[in-house]
Amino acid sequence: MIFSTIISSIRQWLSKGNDAGTIEPEKDHSTDDTGARFAWCLTGNIIEHPYAGKDGQPRYGTRHFAPGTKVYCLPHQWGDGYEKIKVIGKHRNSNRSVCLVIPSKYIANWRLQKVYRTYLLELMSHHHHWTGRESDKQMILQMLEWLPEKTLKNKSDALWQRKEEHAVGGLLELGFQPGTDMLMVLSAQGRGIFDCISGQRVARDRNTDYPGADTNGAVPGFGPLAGERVTCGGFEYPNPLKQATADGWEVRIFSLPEAKNDKAARLCIYNIHTKVQHKIASFPYGIDRAYGFSDTGRSFIAGSSPDLLIWSRDI
Repeated sequence: MIFSTIISSIRQWLSKGNDAGTIEPEKDHSTDDTGARFAWCLTGNIIEHPYAGKDGQPRYGTRHFAPGTKVYCLPHQWGDGYEKIKVIGKHRNSNRSVCLVIPSKYIANWRLQKVYRTYLLELMSHHHHWTGRESDKQMILQMLEWLPEKTLKNKSDALWQRKEEHAVGGLLELGFQPGTDMLMVLSAQGRGIFDCISGQRVARDRNTDYPGADTNGAVPGFGPLAGERVTCGGFEYPNPLKQATADGWEVRIFSLPEAKNDKAARLCIYNIHTKVQHKIASFPYGIDRAYGFSDTGRSFIAGSSPDLLIWSRDI
């Protein structure tokens, strides 16, 4: 009875002028035009720039993923605005792919990608995952409009700004008060103190008969540094300033072969992690005073009589 009913239905369908060859099977949204199986996926890379950990020390990558690791990001699961997400990526201590939950702020370079690799499709299938459907593609494209705002901003690269250039006649010795961005400057015209975050001079003593330095170059402070001793150098004493920061910035000096003076140099600061370089200045007669970073890593100064250059950043 059932069999005859099926045959009757087919005859009725054919009687309407249809051909069995025109029957279109339900489209498989997980294969492309060549028949290869795929899934749309939201992908990104673990941020490469350093950021401050809970202890204030610079961190690179996450506990489980090295900087730059490619990760395959699975769809929303907790309704938290994609603050924490499941990702698949190579573990930093092995070549094994793992699926872990991490904060989305540690991911950059967000993008849409087709995934064809069988092992990835298989691994994704064990979790709430993307498919090859057009609706998933459109959802990812919409997410790409706001996801970059979640990425942890790179405070290390940016924002080095040239704050000020001061003319200091007879510039001699310079030094930062430990743990601060306050710079003591000794010159033939007296003493000065500069706040290197703002780039401004905050105190001045025109008395040229100021107390001398001890054998290590330490001199007594005045004004906001009264009661302190600041180690200075650059002329009579060695340069006391730091030549690198905790998050990878270091001093680099290049010769200028085209210059007539063989002491001519270009002073730059370079980040060994992000490969970003800032040119500070060129010195046609050489760098004849102190240069370097404050203890905080927020300031950089270069002294070459009679000029004092001050750079700083927000971190």
